[in-house]
Amino acid sequence: MYWTENLATGIKTIDEQHKDIINKMNEVFKSKNTSNNPKEVFETLKYLENYVKRHFADEEKIQLQSKYPKYQQHKQAHAEFIKSVDKLFEKFNKEGVVLTLIIDVNKTILDLFIKHITNVDKQFADYYKGLKK
Repeated sequence: MYWTENLATGIKTIDEQHKDIINKMNEVFKSKNTSNNPKEVFETLKYLENYVKRHFADEEKIQLQSKYPKYQQHKQAHAEFIKSVDKLFEKFNKEGVVLTLIIDVNKTILDLFIKHITNVDKQFADYYKGLKK
């Protein structure tokens, strides 16, 4: 998965963080392809989890400051995303580094993340950019 301009929201801070998250996700996939080291995969997943949480907090702060009317819905989508990440850690702790974990990371994180950017984040970006006019 690579960053493409169709993922851009037009909000520099959010777009830069989205790029970083995609790069870190790619590291998870790369680490599985080049290593079966559970510690390496765990550390990458943990970093990704912490970064996503920090990104969501930053995004929600901007939404609150701009009085975004769909803030609660957006916050709920973030909470659901974090639950999905927590489930990945449960699987990692039970099964270790297995191919199905990497497939689940791909399906859960990338699919949800890309859908979140292209739908939910872009809605907010349109609202936010409208305030700047």
